[in-house]
Amino acid sequence: MASRIDGHIKTGLGLESRLVRQVVKEILADYGIGKYDLIINSLPAKEMAELNQRFRGIMGSTDVLTFVLESEPLEAEIYLCREQVIQSAAAKGIPLRLEALKLIIHGLLHIAGCHHHNEIEAENNRTVMEKYYIKYARQLENDEE
Repeated sequence: MASRIDGHIKTGLGLESRLVRQVVKEILADYGIGKYDLIINSLPAKEMAELNQRFRGIMGSTDVLTFVLESEPLEAEIYLCREQVIQSAAAKGIPLRLEALKLIIHGLLHIAGCHHHNEIEAENNRTVMEKYYIKYARQLENDEE
């Protein structure tokens, strides 16, 4: 199976597919994942709430959900909640695409096995996420110039 994400990126949140593919390829390669089939999509809050309840037993929507369907070769899905991405970006005073980028990175790290079940894991996850976020946020800024 060849690595595949083309045609499976439908966020509608201001990120170019080219950049998302680059982020996916780098992060998964850094964690030794060379073959994958990945879907990245955004959903309305109602659908995110239904997924959150069904798979996590938690009422209400959430900003990002990640599902690993198969591990060898990797088949996974990342879902962003459109309304929460928009609200969070507005609250932080940042462009929508930067908030979407952060959440995609967060989802990719979950796929790669970086979790935040305790404070040590959470701190490690924040550090790694920040490294990728800074790199790609700068790239977005340079692309706009």
